[in-house]
This record gives sequence, C-alpha cells and structure tokens, in this order.
Amino acid sequence: MIESNITNTDISALEPRLVDVLENGTADIDAAITSAYDLLFTFFINSQRKIKRVCKHLDLSTTAVQDETQRNRLVVTVSTFSSNGTITLYGSNDNSTFTTVTSQAFTAASTYKKKFYDLYDYYKIAQTNDGTASTVTSYLVETAFELAHIYLTLAILYREIISKYGSSYQEKADYYLGLYEKTLEDMTYSYDLDDDGEVTEEEIENNRVTFTR
Repeated sequence: MIESNITNTDISALEPRLVDVLENGTADIDAAITSAYDLLFTFFINSQRKIKRVCKHLDLSTTAVQDETQRNRLVVTVSTFSSNGTITLYGSNDNSTFTTVTSQAFTAASTYKKKFYDLYDYYKIAQTNDGTASTVTSYLVETAFELAHIYLTLAILYREIISKYGSSYQEKADYYLGLYEKTLEDMTYSYDLDDDGEVTEEEIENNRVTFTR
C-alpha cells in the first residue's frame, strides 16, 4: 500500500513561516496533507498499479526477517495497553551478529512511528514491558513517497494562499509542484509483481511518469 507518515512538523521544517500566513494555521496544513495523499493515491490507481502490491510492510518479530527494499521507518501499534514498554529494533547484515538500530517506547494504546538511517539486510525486535505484556505489532515500511507527499502538500497550500492573497505566491506554488513532479519521476519503490507477499530485489522498480497539465 502507499503509506506516508508525514506531519505538519515536516511541512513547517521546510517553510517555517507558512503557518503564520495560513488562515487556520496547522489545521490548514493537516487538511492539505490529507488532500495531497488522496491525490497520490488516486494517481497510482489511475496508473494501473494495484495499490496492495506497492511498498508492502515488513512484519517484525523476535525471529529475523530479510529486507530487500531498504525500509527505514519503524511503525509500532499498541492495540491493548497494560503497561509501559519498549520495542527495540535490531539489524544485521549476516543474520548472525545483530546491532541495536533504534527503539520506540510506548505509554498508551496508540501507533508510534520512528524513522531511522542505519540500514541492514536483516531485522528483528525485542519487546520489554514494565509488568504484564501489552499487545503490540511492529513493522517496517518504505519512506519512498514521503518527500513527494511533502512537496505536493506545499504546492496545495501555496495555491490556497494565492486564492486569498493574490498571485505573489505563484512562484512558490510552481516551485513545489515542480519538485513534486520531479521527485515522483525519479522515485524508486517496491512493487510485489507476483503478489506472493515478499518483495525481492528484482521487484524494486524505478517509476517513470509523464506529466500533463
């Protein structure tokens, strides 16, 4: 599936003064993030790709699993919470010697997301709890779509600003739309061609898109 985990913090990091220009501040940013995701999703539906085969999750457990696609975001979902705990992610290139990659603490029933940059061929997790165990699932996901999502969100926001304040922001809107299109053209992501639940190196494709306006 197409998954993007950007937040208004990611948008503000690129354009810190944007929130002061928007009528409803971060609420407008959140709405634009949703709109941009909907457009990305629709784009891939129209491109004849089956969404369920795009960027599949890598489910994690205490048994090591191989990652062929350089996933670099850990997602931890606590469905039943009974006590505070921590999920620790370990990585290895030989499936023998493992190194701590990152960890994510949890303090409530919620979904926690964390990006990391030390990439390995194999991953496994360990869960620690203070007291009785909570019900927790963890997986890795690609971040391939996140930069394109950020740029499209900014293009949408600047177009909204143009409608309120005039064309002085047109250059910004065009700039981020151009970055979005270029990023989408050059994007590399995984696609499970045979839908067997596993993505191999051969199933990582470079997506070439022709844009018309």
